[in-house]
Amino acid sequence: MNLKRDLTVFLIYMMVSTLVFISDYVSLGRIDDIKMAPMIASLALLIPLTWWVRQTRTPATTAGKEVERRSVWSEVLLLFSLAMVVRIPFVLYLGMSFEKTPIIYLLVLVIVLIKKSNLRSFGFRTENFGFSLLIGFIYYLAYGFFMFSSLLIFGYLVTGHLVIVGYDLISPLLVLPFMTFCVGVSEEALFRGFMQTRLAEIYSGKQALFVQAFLFGIWHFVWHIMPFDPIGMTIHISSTFAFGLVFGYFFELSGNLIPLILAHGLVDTVGYGALIDPSLVFSLEAYLLSQVISFALGVASLAFITKWLGMRARVDE
Repeated sequence: MNLKRDLTVFLIYMMVSTLVFISDYVSLGRIDDIKMAPMIASLALLIPLTWWVRQTRTPATTAGKEVERRSVWSEVLLLFSLAMVVRIPFVLYLGMSFEKTPIIYLLVLVIVLIKKSNLRSFGFRTENFGFSLLIGFIYYLAYGFFMFSSLLIFGYLVTGHLVIVGYDLISPLLVLPFMTFCVGVSEEALFRGFMQTRLAEIYSGKQALFVQAFLFGIWHFVWHIMPFDPIGMTIHISSTFAFGLVFGYFFELSGNLIPLILAHGLVDTVGYGALIDPSLVFSLEAYLLSQVISFALGVASLAFITKWLGMRARVDE
């Protein structure tokens, strides 16, 4: 243990968190429910980190090192706790999870400075980058096509209305960089890239898969604290647990985070452009039921294609 190095990583993490947090007080407008200032600050703060990574040479792999079960669990739970310490105030006080860039800093510094390893060992595989992006786009389509088409069908059956009456392309295009480079990178790197990779060193792939998916589900409980909503919390944790399983299986097969980062960004972005029929305020329960059904079908189609795409996204050593 190097106390000075570890303290430096923690201080950088808290400094970046503070910079993003105070950017919320700059008024630059909103895109739907997302404030512009923290979104721009989050993206801008990635630039020096990206430059630093490109200048830093680290070993390509951690293979061959002895792994202790206690050490792996300590790393996983410590990083999860540190991420949650920042996530909770961001969600409760800013109403948005702008903790993503600080988490990227934390993960990169831990991997490079503390573990003396390479980001490639944790899923950042840049070989065949364009093909990986294509796989990620197709992977999203497997979810998005079935989810939105079934939402239209079931939404009409249970409400008597077309629930989506139009689409605004501008909002998704403006939100996509944040959702991909901040949200997609941070969550895929934390849960699939770091946690699943480390846990797979001491457990079977299936156990590592379930543990990271469970933590990914718990990660989303914070949205339902204020006001306390146990039903919404249960649904959110369950749905993100399902996503964690499917995305985790893809990562187990491919060892490649790039397709997942893009797919994650698209999953969190595309819905921003959907224009919902305002009359549905009178049929909210029916609309929510159609959402649950369409989500289940979307995830099922995603799971169906995961093995086929995951094997093709694999980058050989």
